This record gives sequence, C-alpha cells and structure tokens, in this order.
Amino acid sequence: MALTVNTNIASLSVQRNLNKSSDALSTSMSRLSSGLRINSAKDDAAGMQIATRLDTQIRGMTVATRNAGAAISIIQTAEGALEKSLSNLQRMRELAVQATNGNNGPNERIALNAEFQQSVAELTRIARGTTFGAELNLLDGSAGALSFQVGANVGATEKISLSLSDDFSSESMFVADADAAAIPADATTSGSRVVVKGEYLAMSIDGAGVRNIVSSVTDVMKDAVTAAEADLKTAETTFAAITTPPTDLEKQALATAKAALATAEKVVKDAGDSDEVLNRSARHENIEATMKAIDKALSLVNAARADLGAKQNRFTSAIENLQNMVKNATASQGQIQDVDFAAETAELTKQQTLQQASTAVLAQANQLPAAVLKLLQ
Repeated sequence: MALTVNTNIASLSVQRNLNKSSDALSTSMSRLSSGLRINSAKDDAAGMQIATRLDTQIRGMTVATRNAGAAISIIQTAEGALEKSLSNLQRMRELAVQATNGNNGPNERIALNAEFQQSVAELTRIARGTTFGAELNLLDGSAGALSFQVGANVGATEKISLSLSDDFSSESMFVADADAAAIPADATTSGSRVVVKGEYLAMSIDGAGVRNIVSSVTDVMKDAVTAAEADLKTAETTFAAITTPPTDLEKQALATAKAALATAEKVVKDAGDSDEVLNRSARHENIEATMKAIDKALSLVNAARADLGAKQNRFTSAIENLQNMVKNATASQGQIQDVDFAAETAELTKQQTLQQASTAVLAQANQLPAAVLKLLQ
C-alpha cells in the first residue's frame, strides 16, 4: 500500500469497523434495557408481525376470560335466587299438605294460608328484584338471551349464549291445569287469584268462599221460605176470619200453605248440608290443584337451575381453555421477541471490547501520515 497523506485508507477502514461496533453496541444496550429482542421493524420485520398478531390474540383472550367470568357471576346470582325460590315453593307445598288434613278447621286453614300468601308474594319479589349491575333483571324474563364473547376472534364458535327468558314470578309459574280450570273465577275470596294467560287459579289453601255459587242458591231458597211463611200467614189470617164452618176447600188451602212452608224449610236445610259438603269437596280440590301447580313450579325451577349449572360448567371450561391458550401464546410471543440476556450480555461485552480496540487502533491509524515527515527530513 502506498504511503500517502491525502487519503488514509487504514484510518477509514478502522472508522468503518468502529462505527459498526458502535451500532452493534447501541443495539445490545437497547435490547438489554427493554428486555426485547425486537424493538423496531429493522430488528426482525417478520418476527415483529408474528409477535404483534400473538399480542392481539393474547389481549383478546384475556378480555374474553373476563367476559366468561362475568357470565359465571350472573349465573351464580340467578342460581342463588332460584335456590331461595325453591325453598319458598317447598314451604308452600308443606303448608298445602298440612292444610289438606281433616283435623284443620277454617281458622287453622286461614292461619296456614296467611303464611302461604306471603310465600307467593316473596316468589314474585325475588323474580322482580334479582338484578345484576342494578339494571339487568335476571328472573323476570326481561333479560332474554344473553350472548357472551369467550374468544378473541369473530364467529359463532367464539360466543356462548345464556337464556334468561323465563319469568319465575308466582303469576307466571302457577299455570292452571285441567283440574284447576274447573274452579270458578271467583273461587277464592280471602286468598289471592293468580291470573295466568287469561285463566284463574285459586292459589289459596283456606278454601274460604270456594263455592259462593252454592251459597247464592241457598239465599234464593231462603227467600222462598220467607215467601212461604208470608203465604202461610195470609192463609191463617184468611182461615181465622171464617165465621161459618170451613169448607173442605178452605181447609185444603191452609194445609197446602203449611206444607209449602215445610217443604221450603226442608229444601233450605238440605241445601245447607249440601253447601257444606260441596265447600269441603271444593276446598280439597282447590288445595290439590294448588299442590299440582307448585309441583310444576318446582320442576320449572329445578330445570332452570340444572341448565344454569351446566352453563356455568361450560363457562368454567372456556376460562380454563382460554387461560391455557394465553399461556401458550405468551410463551410463543416471548420466544420471538424476548431478549436472551445471557447471549446479549456476551454480545455487549464483545462489542464494547471491539469498540475500545477500534478506538485505540484508530489513534494509531491516524498517526500513519506523520511518517511522511520523517521522509522529508
């Protein structure tokens, strides 16, 4: 190589190597300070794209895990309320069974019915008052079908639906069956009437006024007795006013009036006996119909709880799967973008050594043109 002054080839070569080691040293320091192997697209463009997509999936699945957790909270709230409804229904059935027993009189049944009606009201209160987040009512049927996003992507497989379209109030659960339909609309006076799809079910176990129609017939018969009494009094007055010996026809009129009164009184007595029998029979029919309605409500609540339990298990499984996917995706992302501190520290040491060596050699290279001065002496 020629000895020149204007162009110091050795110095330029050393400078190039010094810049190269300085850039490498800067890259190592950036990686070690951030903990990432990829800090910009120039570090690894393809790796950056893969890591970004993985990060998108990880973030989406993390939110999906929280979504599934919210669904489980909703299910637990609804299922807990249904458990209390079930307890109320069981107690109502106990009271109905107790009321059916023959040793209970009207006062006892009225006392039992008082607690029964409170349980009926509590069923409706639970259905109307069980909410999630103060706005979503869970048991009155207004929630309908809820869809929960349990995946990071778009698609039917990324969602799980939860149906809360059943109304668990007493008005909706007690559906009149064929036996209960035979009970007249005004069957219960002291109890409550539950309107179900335009039909009435006498949800009462005291049986008061169950056969008001019979009582009204009895009243008509009593009116007939009153009329017969008036007719007899008229006949007796007429008969007493006779001054001559009464004729057979006049005697017959008096006897007919007396017989009519006796007949009317007997009809009233027989009707009263029948009224008691019919009331007793209707009371038992009412209680039995109520028990059947409670049994149907119990089946409805049990089915709903079973469905909620199955959905809760499904959401739990979805959470476990999401957590596993997040773990694996995070591991893959880490392999792509995380820095290997052991290797990068060795690289840092190497580049620092090269930088120091290059700096020392550059100082020597810069002294090469000075050798020309010795040739000029």
